[in-house]
Amino acid sequence: MIGTVLGIVYTLLSVAVMLMFIDGETGWLLLYTIGAALIASSVLTAISRNRVELVAEEFSGVSSVGEKTVVRLNVRKKGFCFAPFVTVCGEFSGQRFEARASLIFSREQTIELVFKPMECGMQTVRFSEYTLTDFFGLAVIRRNSDLVSKIAVLPRIVDYSGPEVTPSLYPAENEQREEGATVMFGGSAGYEHRDYAAGDSPRRINYKLSAKKRRLMVRMDEGGSIESTNIVLMPDADGACAEQALALAKKLVSSGATVTVIHGEDSFDAALPGSVDKLREWLSFRELGVAQALETTLPERGTSVAFSADGIKVVNATV
Repeated sequence: MIGTVLGIVYTLLSVAVMLMFIDGETGWLLLYTIGAALIASSVLTAISRNRVELVAEEFSGVSSVGEKTVVRLNVRKKGFCFAPFVTVCGEFSGQRFEARASLIFSREQTIELVFKPMECGMQTVRFSEYTLTDFFGLAVIRRNSDLVSKIAVLPRIVDYSGPEVTPSLYPAENEQREEGATVMFGGSAGYEHRDYAAGDSPRRINYKLSAKKRRLMVRMDEGGSIESTNIVLMPDADGACAEQALALAKKLVSSGATVTVIHGEDSFDAALPGSVDKLREWLSFRELGVAQALETTLPERGTSVAFSADGIKVVNATV
């Protein structure tokens, strides 16, 4: 803005020199022309204040921590628009950024913004405002924007460094869990059936075989008979917590246990090594650190491991 004012002052001084020492008529004509151009440019830009549109992809893809990610922003005219220069301001991961576009010779311009996510989880690019500027920089019109674009960032593969966690050995109440390793509770691995034990679900009783044996027999060929270990991401959990949660889940699943990762009202069950990769992708779509939007309570049954900004806490509870 200061440079623009100085430029106008120098121009007026040049016109004054022409008026006094060269040609008064030409000087007045030049003065009127400059004044008309300044007024016309400012008025046309003011008229165009609601005729610029920002468009960005709602989801810009899956990325990794530290990897360059491109977010495409389209700046376009709506109808008649005289806004030569558009400056878009926004924020990503607490850092401000600016992007500039020119609509002098085109109705639309695409800007490619490059970001490097430094934390896993669902990251948000916020375009908070844009500024319209005329040719001379006199008319500066600011407009607010609520446009956002999201980037899903995968957790890094790290080693688990928290307290030791012993998987729960209590029978599971949920029979719909993902099929996992051979049943550990009661009986020996490799046998198809075993005697009924307290806590077994009635849905796993083989009534035909039980009638033949004259005692209750339950199937051993289904996973999920052991209570899953709960891995809970608390409302203030950040990307580092998510990476440690993934590392613990991988460790427990590799040892034959079943885990349930909980974030807010969402959960993910994993019992096979292949499901850990799906869990990693699931974590990349979680909005971490939104304490004001989520309320999380620890499950009242089994072993729970709570991950928060204050550290990792293991809680054993049964009802």
